[in-house]
Amino acid sequence: EPNFHVFFNEEIDVTGEQARATSMSTFVTPGPAGAPGMVILARYEDEFVRQDGAWKFQRRVVKSQLPPPRARPK
Repeated sequence: EPNFHVFFNEEIDVTGEQARATSMSTFVTPGPAGAPGMVILARYEDEFVRQDGAWKFQRRVVKSQLPPPRARPK
């Protein structure tokens, strides 16, 4: 700790009662000597639906863009 889940490059397309969105995300944690380090990079592909005036997730797909580092052999 501390760690942060950061979203960026959001794009949203609304058509009536439905919407599609894409965004990028990274998970940042302290690295060596406390410097921030990116652990993973992912792309989110979301679909939403408006029900009773509120937007709700209908579907979410997460695609890894940069997988977490593999453990090094000892």
